[in-house]
Amino acid sequence: MDQYKNNSEAQNFYKIIIVGGGFAGLGAAIKLKEAGVEDFILLEKAAEMGGVWRENTYPGCACDVPSALYSYSFEQNPSWSRVFAPQAEIKQYLFDVVDKYQIMPHVKLNHEALQAQWSDEEQCWIIQTNHGELRSQFAILACGPMHEPVLPNVKGIQDFKGEIFHSSQWRHDLDLTGKRVAVIGTGASALQFVPQIQPKVKQLTIFQRTAQWVLPKSDMPLLAPVRAMFKLLPLTQQLMRGSVYGIFETINGGIQSPAAMKQFQKTCQMAFKFPDKRSYFT
Repeated sequence: MDQYKNNSEAQNFYKIIIVGGGFAGLGAAIKLKEAGVEDFILLEKAAEMGGVWRENTYPGCACDVPSALYSYSFEQNPSWSRVFAPQAEIKQYLFDVVDKYQIMPHVKLNHEALQAQWSDEEQCWIIQTNHGELRSQFAILACGPMHEPVLPNVKGIQDFKGEIFHSSQWRHDLDLTGKRVAVIGTGASALQFVPQIQPKVKQLTIFQRTAQWVLPKSDMPLLAPVRAMFKLLPLTQQLMRGSVYGIFETINGGIQSPAAMKQFQKTCQMAFKFPDKRSYFT
């Protein structure tokens, strides 16, 4: 206790240090303030908040779950323009939440946490940053990895003469019109940007390791009357959020049951007229 008291009086010591300025880090900061805790800082390595929604700007970048669910339960946004909000709107939503809850006074931008280690001797966390050493009684690590590029280990890739870039570091200065393009991977990012670039490229080749079944995206604009209803009657948006949550949890639970998935497969084939491809569920 005496050691902690000495530390708390030292320079660059905080009760709590949060690492990361995306959804998780921002949410932690808001809840700390709501609990009356003001002795904390949030370290963000970039020049602005936003996390994955700041880093990813590829064509078609958007939420892959309905926006009503992909937002703070305590801070619903009645102004989403679509069921699945685009990247720019999600980023702006985060900025608006930062302003509303007055988080910026706690934020240190351009501060990258390089190492975090607990010291038994000093009874605190020692966090090395690109601006020096910080200490805290508690550390909340909210540094998500989803924007860090993972390049494929393909033999000879270093000798490729064309342009290579990861979707999380999209080259907006490159015009893909009329080009031959190869896409490695069919994850959430590829599902969004491939339909955007396909009409303009000369040839598109997609390399997929594991086949998957992709259902049509039930995206649509949220018209002005709907947005007005959400704003005037917040309960309607809360009900929609609860419904979406229930549907997604039911589907996710069904994945654990092969029998349930077979029934789900039949239902989707009937609804969307898909061919019978058993490999989709292997």
